[in-house]
Amino acid sequence: MSLLQVRDLNVCYGESQVLWDLNLDVAAGELVALVGANGAGKTTLLKALTGLLRPRSGTLAFDGRPLPAEAEQRVRRGIAMVPEGRRLFAGLSIAENLRLGAYVRDDRAAVERDLERVFGFFPELAPMRGRLAGDLSGGQQQMCAIGRALMSAPRLLLVDEMSLGLAPVVVDRLAATLREINRSDGLTILVVEQDVELALEMSDSAYILETGRLAASGPSATLRERADIRAAFLGA
Repeated sequence: MSLLQVRDLNVCYGESQVLWDLNLDVAAGELVALVGANGAGKTTLLKALTGLLRPRSGTLAFDGRPLPAEAEQRVRRGIAMVPEGRRLFAGLSIAENLRLGAYVRDDRAAVERDLERVFGFFPELAPMRGRLAGDLSGGQQQMCAIGRALMSAPRLLLVDEMSLGLAPVVVDRLAATLREINRSDGLTILVVEQDVELALEMSDSAYILETGRLAASGPSATLRERADIRAAFLGA
């Protein structure tokens, strides 16, 4: 059974439809990429998954049960998102931002252990834990944003446009860390990414959206070798 199951999903902004009859499955322990050009509907899907947008029709199931309507209840069910643009609390410290990610938890000792574990994934943040998030570089902010989502102890991590505005060396480091977390913890991850080559390299399987409709899906290695996808997205 899929951990996340999307069936016949239609999502609109007012009268403008953005997603059309979308079907998608994410298996437990899998790292899945959702890719496509800007405006394809990728972020719209994440908003529907997190409860920030109500679909016009279709079903969303998590671990075999319908998702609750409220965004907070979806976090409690085990869904966390790293939003596009990081959206940290600039006037709070790194440690304060991370602890806010655990606001739905009451296992305080485990929260503190997870805090140190996040610093293990991103050791450059540890000596700066008291520094304001607004004073960090873009890459450091993205590390903090990923760490904040991990602090909710999610079963499904959604990552929206991780590479946006970052240097390639930083992006490669973040991608490697997400892959490490996926493999070591078995954390299920759905990465939404405009950089198709990066997404296909780091993921097990992928879905490709074009103007709100599913254009292709399958194992990432297979999609990378398809001539039509290489011509459309990889410049080959």
